[in-house]
Amino acid sequence: MRRFILLALLLAIPSALAQQSDRLLGGAPAPPAMMPGPTISPGYSSPTQFSFPNRAPVQVPGGPSNFSDKVQRCIEAGTAAGLGPNEVAGFTRRCAN
Repeated sequence: MRRFILLALLLAIPSALAQQSDRLLGGAPAPPAMMPGPTISPGYSSPTQFSFPNRAPVQVPGGPSNFSDKVQRCIEAGTAAGLGPNEVAGFTRRCAN
């Protein structure tokens, strides 16, 4: 009976050692930890959406929060949405402020 218990213990030890958390089967090291994802600079604004009566909403992308870049994004978004020249001017004033 003692030989049977001793044999069972000897057979169980290698399988217990193979399942340690820092080593995988076959002796391969554990995979590296996941790197954190990219972060957005605090100087960037988030995308905004403006709605008009009888029109589809205009999505203005986010980007650097200085005034000239914001005006440029508003002009481009208004033009891409199909607003006319006079409508783009009013939209840009509303969007940039």
